[in-house]
Amino acid sequence: MNKPKNEIAVPADMVAEIEARVANGEFKSMPEVVATALRYYFERHGQDNWADYVKEEIQAGLHESD
Repeated sequence: MNKPKNEIAVPADMVAEIEARVANGEFKSMPEVVATALRYYFERHGQDNWADYVKEEIQAGLHESD
């Protein structure tokens, strides 16, 4: 099965971290790291939670100067 190819811009410090984790065998490849990170994020920040998260962030921002 062919997977679509995408390009993303990643800060240099993150690239170094990804490369180190691939080199030490924690992951097989850079795409595997990215896919795992996205899967982890999406599992913890589902669509149902997103609206609540945005509301909390807005409220925190409104009260930041208090």
